[in-house]
Amino acid sequence: MTNTPTSPCASAGPLAVVVSPDSPASRLIANALAEHTDEAVFFSTTLDRGWPSDVSQRGPTERFVAQHGRGCEPYSLANGHAVLRAVMAIRRACRRLRPRAILTIMGTTNMLVSRAVGVERQFVFCGGSEVLRTRSIKALVTRKLLNHADLVWSNGPAITDRLSDWGVKRVITMPHGIDCGPLLRIKKRPIDTDGTVSVLVTRGFDSVYNNLAIVHSLPFLQRIHKIRNITFAAPGPHLSEARRAVARMPPGIREHVSFLGGYDSRDLPDLLSEHDVYVSMSTSDGLSTSLLEAQAAGLYPVVSDIAANRYWFGSQPHGAKLVPLGNPRTLAAILDGVVDAPGDIQGAIASNRRHVGREADIHSNVPKFISLMTSAAQETRSHSEH
Repeated sequence: MTNTPTSPCASAGPLAVVVSPDSPASRLIANALAEHTDEAVFFSTTLDRGWPSDVSQRGPTERFVAQHGRGCEPYSLANGHAVLRAVMAIRRACRRLRPRAILTIMGTTNMLVSRAVGVERQFVFCGGSEVLRTRSIKALVTRKLLNHADLVWSNGPAITDRLSDWGVKRVITMPHGIDCGPLLRIKKRPIDTDGTVSVLVTRGFDSVYNNLAIVHSLPFLQRIHKIRNITFAAPGPHLSEARRAVARMPPGIREHVSFLGGYDSRDLPDLLSEHDVYVSMSTSDGLSTSLLEAQAAGLYPVVSDIAANRYWFGSQPHGAKLVPLGNPRTLAAILDGVVDAPGDIQGAIASNRRHVGREADIHSNVPKFISLMTSAAQETRSHSEH
């Protein structure tokens, strides 16, 4: 694909990007920014790690990471000394580069660092957790920082609703999206109506992703014989507990369940191509990247009935099964219905793939936001001159 580089700052210096490279979503956005603009510099906010190999460093202008120290933990609001060192490191680099805009990709502490650096124009991408799962003092800090931004990019309507409650007015709602091309090219075989299906869970074993709810539903499945396998692909702090729970289940269930304990992102297309149904019982989301990946690859979603998923499937009511949280029997019954009549979901799968390609292609959405940043920067500059 040939891209025409654009300037987010319109001859007013480069765009400084503050990003946590250990976040997959942040890396995805950083890659797209690097591909679609040749005037961006990236600052890592992970203190003791190098820039990951899958973040693009291409382009005719300087791309680098400001190293903030060695042997230190990544900073947080609780680590004031590390935050101060991050601010000073990025401030020194910005004095040399003279950026006229700074984009923060997710995270309250990243926003705080960006604000303290002293760059005039502030843009923020909100992925979800920094808004939807933030409480007490951190929520107050986040709210204040977002109200000072020139433009906030919200990853979905559920986030935008919270931003509206906080009085944030300069908001554009648009999923950051995914690299749809490779996944849309996956050739999925039609699900055999007389055969079996394969179920995939790609989210980690963290509390918010609620994978244990899926594990606890397994004993209630009545059609387990029609499921070839249920694959839990990712690691996480609750993985050992999940393994122990499955180990106590009857052989007729155990033999259908596998735990990969992690996978390489390069293997994701093959992993998706081998499965038919995607399951997520997350308790909170902006718009799930793993859901978009599964839809693009042709998996049918069975997901939690939360605001983000209701919004996303609002125009596609048959695009997924939404499951109320907190009832493993209901999840099992819904999965039984899907695997018992897989032919009923074939039309939804095709429609879902078109929907993701149309609404959530990162190579369409990131250039749109670059254009919006350019307009916002010009508007701010015009107001300051008057």
